Amino acid sequence: MKYFEILKPYLIIIILFIYVIVIGNGKSVDQSLFYEVIIRPIEGALFGTFLYMLNLRDSKMTFKLKFHYLIIALILVLIYYSRYISMLAFYANYSIEVPYLLITSPIILYICPVLVGYYLSKGLISENIHFIKK
Repeated sequence: MKYFEILKPYLIIIILFIYVIVIGNGKSVDQSLFYEVIIRPIEGALFGTFLYMLNLRDSKMTFKLKFHYLIIALILVLIYYSRYISMLAFYANYSIEVPYLLITSPIILYICPVLVGYYLSKGLISENIHFIKK
């Protein structure tokens, strides 16, 4: 178990590269809006939650709200969906200015949902370190 703790950061990087390769190949199968708007963010968020749980030292978890991590997750969700928000904003006469390279970047498409899942689980799940022994 001691060797696993040493290799854990490198294991996360390897798993992240495998995720990008698998999801990147899956993108060529289905180019629909449903895949980009719903399926890819859900897969990424689940993967981010898995990465957070892999980083926990103990398997005993509790539910605790940490609002600063939830705000970071909300900002990342808005960045991911900014291309669709600007399309809908045409009808509302309101526009959110986001650089075009930021919207079309592969980092935003693949890594942003993983970060959303990571920060969302970090904002909702707390590691229970201190136990009361009776």
